[in-house]
Amino acid sequence: MRISKRLLYGLFISVLLIAVCSPILFAGWAAIPGTIGKSTIISATDTAGEVIINRRHVTLVNDGPDEFYFLVNTDTDATTSNSYLSSGESITMDSNLNGLIFNIQYICDTGETASVRYWGWD
Repeated sequence: MRISKRLLYGLFISVLLIAVCSPILFAGWAAIPGTIGKSTIISATDTAGEVIINRRHVTLVNDGPDEFYFLVNTDTDATTSNSYLSSGESITMDSNLNGLIFNIQYICDTGETASVRYWGWD
């Protein structure tokens, strides 16, 4: 099978355009703190923690092994009576029209841990 130079040139230009334009077209989808397409990991324990988001939307994915309790947009420490994600569950949260998801407060039950991936975008 013979491939023409014109076809190869067109393919080369297409790949080049995708490589150059993708970061521009998808600039709103930025992982936190800033690498496009990569998640950031929360290593939650039974000690309360906080992560700063400052994005309009965020997705959390609990890779386990235990439950992940959380609060959004508050200075109050999370407790095990808050909303939670079981191992293997995920949630996508959206802020109101002009707002941001500023932070997530989190914790696990006594002696438990959870590894939670998150992405934020505008």
